[in-house]
Amino acid sequence: MGRTPYEVVLRLFILAEDNWPRLDAAYYQVNLMALPLDRFLNCVYAWYVERQQDAKGFEEFEAWLTAPLPGEKRRVSETVAEEEGVAFMAAMQTLKVN
Repeated sequence: MGRTPYEVVLRLFILAEDNWPRLDAAYYQVNLMALPLDRFLNCVYAWYVERQQDAKGFEEFEAWLTAPLPGEKRRVSETVAEEEGVAFMAAMQTLKVN
């Protein structure tokens, strides 16, 4: 299991700050501030997801969470970079004239 990407953590904190009274009231039985960071962020995520009315709202939320921060480019995983490299080389082979 890897670490949560920075942009996701940052946006979950923004969501918590913007909605603190509602979030705190939803989890009144838990001291959210005493939770370990991963558990706190899970509560924020779950609180927001529970309020989505449809799949489109959930998909938009997920896209917002994982989008690059302003001024940053999308990071490509090593696996994707390798797969794209293999596909490029295969395409180059088909263009090769014997």
